[in-house]
Amino acid sequence: MQKYFLIFLTVSICLAINPGATAQNRMADSLLASLKIQKEDSGVIMTYIRLARFFENTDPEMSVGYANKALTISRRTGFDRGTGLALKITGNYHYDKSDFDMAMRYYRVAFTYLSGSGDMVAASGVLANIGNVYGVKGEYEKCLEFFLKSLKMDESIGNKKGIAGTTGNIGELYVMKSNLDEGLSYHYRSLALKKEMNISRGLARAYNNIGMVYSLKNVIDSAIPYLLQSLKIAEQYNDIQDMVNAYSNLSGAYMNAGNVDSALYFGLKSAGISVRAGNRYGEGLRYIECARMLTAKKRYDDAFEYANKGLTIGRNLDSRFIIATAYLQISAIYAAIKSYDSAYYFSRSYYLLKDSLMNDESSRQMAEMATRFETEKKQKEIELQKEKLKRQQSDITRQQLVSLGISIGLMLSLLLAFFIFRGYKLKKAANALLEKKNEEITQQKRVIEEKNTNITDSISYASRIQQAILVPEDLIRKTIKDFFIFSRPKDIVSGDFYFFDAVNEWIIFAAVDCTGHGVPGALMSMIGNSLLNEIVSDAAVNDLGALLNTLDMKLKKALNPSGHQTTVKDGMDISCMALNHKTNKIQLTGANNPALYIFSGQCNEAEPVRCGIGDDTSGKKKFTFHEFPLVPGGMVYLFTDGFEDQFGGPKGKKFKSGKMKELLVSVAGKPVSEQKAILQQTFDEWIGTGEQTDDVTVIGIRV
Repeated sequence: MQKYFLIFLTVSICLAINPGATAQNRMADSLLASLKIQKEDSGVIMTYIRLARFFENTDPEMSVGYANKALTISRRTGFDRGTGLALKITGNYHYDKSDFDMAMRYYRVAFTYLSGSGDMVAASGVLANIGNVYGVKGEYEKCLEFFLKSLKMDESIGNKKGIAGTTGNIGELYVMKSNLDEGLSYHYRSLALKKEMNISRGLARAYNNIGMVYSLKNVIDSAIPYLLQSLKIAEQYNDIQDMVNAYSNLSGAYMNAGNVDSALYFGLKSAGISVRAGNRYGEGLRYIECARMLTAKKRYDDAFEYANKGLTIGRNLDSRFIIATAYLQISAIYAAIKSYDSAYYFSRSYYLLKDSLMNDESSRQMAEMATRFETEKKQKEIELQKEKLKRQQSDITRQQLVSLGISIGLMLSLLLAFFIFRGYKLKKAANALLEKKNEEITQQKRVIEEKNTNITDSISYASRIQQAILVPEDLIRKTIKDFFIFSRPKDIVSGDFYFFDAVNEWIIFAAVDCTGHGVPGALMSMIGNSLLNEIVSDAAVNDLGALLNTLDMKLKKALNPSGHQTTVKDGMDISCMALNHKTNKIQLTGANNPALYIFSGQCNEAEPVRCGIGDDTSGKKKFTFHEFPLVPGGMVYLFTDGFEDQFGGPKGKKFKSGKMKELLVSVAGKPVSEQKAILQQTFDEWIGTGEQTDDVTVIGIRV
């Protein structure tokens, strides 16, 4: 086993992400033309999905651009299948860029949407992709677990194409664990299925995997024909990943055959394609392979350079497999130049890391999972056979009962004829009465539907009015270049709103949460926005505390003009910022909701006054503010409590304020567009299949 593992570490095994279907250029032109005449519905979404798949292997940036368009429309229209497919393609993009953590996040959310929409074929493919991520990270037990889940799902729905792909993935995993014969068996099964279904493009990967195993078994005469056939198909379809794998394994095969020049030629070809494709994982392995060949040619300085490049990439990707491969090759170079102390150091580092990847317990657990899967499969076949015998016995019994029934039926026919005639008369009278009642019910239903339509149309129109009172983001961007507003109403209209104004040297930004949500909250938001505009227009802004005190007074007067004592709790919470470019100072304040200012790696929280605007507290409250120096590049966050109070996650609990602060600190250094995307994705993942409990608003401003 150790011999096979040492050989294997010099050969690239890149687990496969299944790309989209092959198409001709005229297909892409046809799809683009169809977009001009389609309305914004599921047809447009699926056209963008097909375009994303079309360009997935030839132009990844264009592919993910179309996927993002599909995702935007799918979320707006509630088309879960389109959301899941777009997230899956975006996950593939990050996987090919070796950003495995981001790929995993997209895959997990994609699986939730796809399985919920009933698209089990795509959901099974996502399970296999999750297994691939675990594979490249060296977590082989988790890798096999998800491969078997994918295989089980494909077999349950009869998806032969998915079975062929996952069978090949399991074969690669067995090869990784140095079980070459078992891996070769799975690869031949995958090849047979792909030939049966005439999956021409998938044959490249099957031929490559079989050739790679023969190379590891040192049967070079069998390995090279399979690898050349794989390269031919990959070049025919311009499939970059398949070309990388074929070149890499040809390099390994020629190296094992002692043909170092050919091995180096194919190794450099593979490395070059990996670099151009942005595949950091494949690039790291290719550099280490080239180092091995350069060592054989006694070009030790070049060998050190390539091996260290691979090691650096492995550490950046946190890939134990690449790191172990680099350690082994660096040890070999030091041994070749007779620097035995250094050779021993890297050899020992390699074996320590190899043991964590190849321990017996890991192999035992993988074998148990595979055995359990096969046992469950056989048990299911036995149960199906028992069910078949049971149905046969039931058919015999049913035939006997039918014969007896026919005899009894003949005896009862005359009696039934009398009752049928009598029943006909009664039924005719009943039908006349029923028809009259149905007409009345239909009329009532029509009236109710018309009222519901009018109510929904009115609320939708109110939403447009509510949006119209807010300052458009394009106008805000003329004053503040880098900011984002993440807004997610619970209903059509929202109790949350944002406020922006620029007065003299002051810039004011606020996130406001009115009492309630839906229509009541929207009415409060109209009042709150109007009062804020009135206050900022009528008075110079110097003190945020004074601004909130004035807002509190005006809101109480607007809600209770008579001034009588009341128990009404209508009001609003606020998180507010005022920025003065002349003094280079920032004022932050809040009513019940805090504001955060993150700069120089520190999170500064402006504690809010623990009462709301408009609360009846007998005039005892007074709003103040916190002042900070303006630090260029810092981030100010204003938000309502909808995000942190959202129920979800594995235990169905609130997100909570502490976790909210950790999330904002973690994204503060990223571009604002990426921050907004991460907040949206985190919120979607936390909610899962649950329901949104409140309006959500988060504002981020780079100062």
